[in-house]
Amino acid sequence: MNKIGILGGTFDPIHNGHLYMAKLAMEQEDLDKIIFIPAGTVPHKDNSRITGGMHRYNMVLCAVNEYENYMVSDIEITREGVCYTFETLRELSKKYKNDKLYFIIGADCVYDIDEWKEPDEIFRYASVLVINRKSDTCFNIKEECQKVQKRYGGEIILLDGCGPEISSTMIREAFNKKQNTEQILPKRVHEYILKHDLYKKD
Repeated sequence: MNKIGILGGTFDPIHNGHLYMAKLAMEQEDLDKIIFIPAGTVPHKDNSRITGGMHRYNMVLCAVNEYENYMVSDIEITREGVCYTFETLRELSKKYKNDKLYFIIGADCVYDIDEWKEPDEIFRYASVLVINRKSDTCFNIKEECQKVQKRYGGEIILLDGCGPEISSTMIREAFNKKQNTEQILPKRVHEYILKHDLYKKD
């Protein structure tokens, strides 16, 4: 049985913070591989403002190509209609029926997981790995994880360590202002953004 991490997101663009999350999960839970999943049509967001799926997919490819145990899936960007996490995990649980899935999220997601579509189904198909951020230290994330686990009866694991303070919004704004982003982006992602003239100011 393989232990497979699932890391989803809009990845608009993917950045070093995402790679750090993957590394932390891989090392602490001894995962065999991690699947990065660029989001398809996202609920509760203005999808017209999100970069096209193939560009985001290609940027993730640029970021993870050099890592032997990282892969990218287009399971969401090729799906019609709104994409919900529980549906994606359900499909993956069928594909990897002999393996154990671990869904990787940031601590902020723990506080609004009740608002997700069918959150109980998420815990049915995967264990949840939570990665804290320095800005989340004012919250009792350990206590909140315990509450969520009790509520849904699944497994939720709070990893040691904090992710860096990087956001895709910050990066897009930096490109708009022609600021240097090379220290917070994988080199090939930075080159891809420049080549395709993404995130230019309207």
